[in-house]
Amino acid sequence: MEPSAVVVDRQSVKADATVALVSRGYDAGKKINGRKRHVLTDTLGLLLAVLVTPASTTDRDAARILLPAAKKHFRRLARIWADGGYTGHLTARPHQLRTRPPGGPGRRFSARLRPRRAPATNG
Repeated sequence: MEPSAVVVDRQSVKADATVALVSRGYDAGKKINGRKRHVLTDTLGLLLAVLVTPASTTDRDAARILLPAAKKHFRRLARIWADGGYTGHLTARPHQLRTRPPGGPGRRFSARLRPRRAPATNG
């Protein structure tokens, strides 16, 4: 089954000295010299796509690569949740990219685990 909504986020990771300089950069926001992993998951948290870039790559630039590829592969994709780093020229269709948690600017995301229900049986 294809997802209709996804979450995109990134993680900065320190790179070892043995990693080539071409494939790493400096993330000034987190003060990390290394790489960034841009991760696309569905609303259940299942991994859909990963893009690894130098840490100096902006979130917006990585999303310009990651999201069109995801849209091509997942045709039902209609909603994308992202943090504020993914805004800018990327939001050509603002109704599709949500940059705040649902419920307003003062609220935080909260994950609620719900017990899995057994399928209903007849009889």
